[in-house]
Amino acid sequence: ASRWTVVTHGTWLGQTRRAGECGFRTARRVVNLDTNTHHRRNVWLPKCRAAFGEGSSSNEATEDTPLPGLAPVALDASPRWDLVHARSVSSVAEILMHKRDAQKVIRKALRMEWCGFDEISGWAGNAWGGGINNAERLAIAETVLGVEVNRLTLAWLVVERTRSADPEVIENAGGVDAFGVDALDAVLCEFGLERAFYENEKNEREAPRRPEFVAAATAMVTLHWTHTRDDVVGSAAISKETVRVLRGGAKMVAGDAWPTGVAENNAARNSLPVWFARRLLNERGEANAFAIANALKQVAPLMIRRNGIMCPSMEHLKRALSDEGVATSTLTGAATAVDTGAFLSLSSSTKTPQRENENEIETPGSGSVPLPTQPPVVLGAPDCLRLMEGRPRVGIFGLDTYRKGWFEVQDPGSQCIATAVVDGVTSGTISGLKSSFRRQSAADENEEEVPTTSNDDVITVLDTCCGSGGKTLAIASALHETGVDFRVDCFDLDRRRLRHLTAACERAGCADSVRVVSRRDLQAVANVGGTYDAVLVDAPCSSTGAVRRKPSLRWGMVESQTLRSPESFGIETTGGVKTNEAKKTGEKKEKRFFDDDETETVIDGDLRTGSDDRVGVVSFPSLQLCILREASSLVKPNGGVLVYATCSVLKSENEDVACEFEAGDQNKKERKWAPFPFAQNWPAAKCRPKTDCAATAKSQNATHFVGLNPSAHGTDGFFMARW
Repeated sequence: ASRWTVVTHGTWLGQTRRAGECGFRTARRVVNLDTNTHHRRNVWLPKCRAAFGEGSSSNEATEDTPLPGLAPVALDASPRWDLVHARSVSSVAEILMHKRDAQKVIRKALRMEWCGFDEISGWAGNAWGGGINNAERLAIAETVLGVEVNRLTLAWLVVERTRSADPEVIENAGGVDAFGVDALDAVLCEFGLERAFYENEKNEREAPRRPEFVAAATAMVTLHWTHTRDDVVGSAAISKETVRVLRGGAKMVAGDAWPTGVAENNAARNSLPVWFARRLLNERGEANAFAIANALKQVAPLMIRRNGIMCPSMEHLKRALSDEGVATSTLTGAATAVDTGAFLSLSSSTKTPQRENENEIETPGSGSVPLPTQPPVVLGAPDCLRLMEGRPRVGIFGLDTYRKGWFEVQDPGSQCIATAVVDGVTSGTISGLKSSFRRQSAADENEEEVPTTSNDDVITVLDTCCGSGGKTLAIASALHETGVDFRVDCFDLDRRRLRHLTAACERAGCADSVRVVSRRDLQAVANVGGTYDAVLVDAPCSSTGAVRRKPSLRWGMVESQTLRSPESFGIETTGGVKTNEAKKTGEKKEKRFFDDDETETVIDGDLRTGSDDRVGVVSFPSLQLCILREASSLVKPNGGVLVYATCSVLKSENEDVACEFEAGDQNKKERKWAPFPFAQNWPAAKCRPKTDCAATAKSQNATHFVGLNPSAHGTDGFFMARW
């Protein structure tokens, strides 16, 4: 719900609903209750009047001029599709033209008092006084996110179907300019798909202006609705002639003309930058490349992890969630193949949102090929549940089970990384524990007390790039379940990401076992040769494996950042990030990532606030290798475990970095690291080794590299290596 309200003559009119009932007769300023930000009335009010067709955008509006008001909309009313269409189009046009983050734009578009982006008089998105109900908010969000995910596919199809349509039909629909083909052509070219609508050279044409982007956004929203709604013409802004063009006419029978190149074909069908599609093709092969690309555009399921510190068992959690009206299933009870989302049909000529065979995928070279699938990752994520109906009606934060700390929202692939750390460090042959468990069940109250571990046997784990602490909490939960004494230390270069960790630990019941360490703490550990039983390096990366959860991320990825750049290595702090001083002088800086640095360099690729925080990264592989090498000095020499992980599906950030780390720096005397393999088929093996896991894994010819992807495993894309 919106946190914006209006202050009038020093009196609160209340929150969105109450303010809508009052009609907003007068207004002096708008106040954001979250940030206490005041918008000056002489800027905000005339703009809103112009958009809503009341008065002029000049200084005609006075402080006491009444604002337009609508009758309050019923909370359970059906969406007003004209309003949904207008707000969606304005949002998409802004995203395309100014390269905005879709999720941030949506947060504005869902506010009742939102004026749109530079809209003309009589804008249909006016919701003043009437408000916006939940059905309309959901429709706006799904429309904008659906268009954003399928940006390249929609742009290709609109241009393709427009240029091949009957001239008379095009004329009746308003001509080619009504479809924004110039703006769409610019979108296609930006991401590697050459699709010029006109015959003249591109460099002779002017850059598209806002009206062209609005026309392009209108066409994309309309085409998206033809695949997701039954009554597309129900909105007054959409004509039958426009729908006739966008549905393809003869294309319904003959099929659309897709790019002939395999990588370009994958990029157009599955809405990815061409460079990313080409990398998938070269590293995975045609069938896997298409399967992964298709899976990355699906709606990610909502997965949670039981917190073993607060919740005694999976049955307790399932029963408690059921009492709150939340249906769940375990990984063994959920489909492991990629889910069929709302966007699958966009690469076909039919309206049906389902494939004929859900276990196959179309490729240009091999035709229909089976989808690669693996058993569920039950060993890597033993405490994982799926919320079958997605986000609960009251939201995650509104659930009593969440407030009690019984679960955390976490992808099963991320849970596997935490399990890789805990399984390694709690193995008897690795950690060398002398005594074992400090807890016993209530059923054994009358038995002899179990001895606790000594201070020397407390397991210490370091999460070097902990971010907001998701894997930290998972490690704490898993270690608590084993019964050993433990401590988990957290560190992140970006202190902003740690601001919610303390509250999260309090709710999860592990505040006494988790602490945030400083740079000097890590320096002291490195100076004595390392003391941690396990160190997790969840390194900053391009996040190519997580694009299904962040729709705009796929359009902000830069290929050069995913490549190793030896020429830049050594002149930056922490490998791939240039400091201001290094940029000016070019001098080499021999600093570790945890050494004192006056600059607050933001390097985490997962952080998306304000501007793009990844612009300072020259090369993620260089940065990852640097952090991995330096973090390895924090592991204790005898029996320590080191785990490297990313949320990328690119080899350059995964296997290449791990192999180069194993080879060592020839110019330095470094510790040699022995691979610590996972069990065969881990994290989806049917049985867990009960003895020496290292010997068992060796006998099964297992590897110490594991990669997960949404097509085969149903998780986000992850990679992990263990030594």
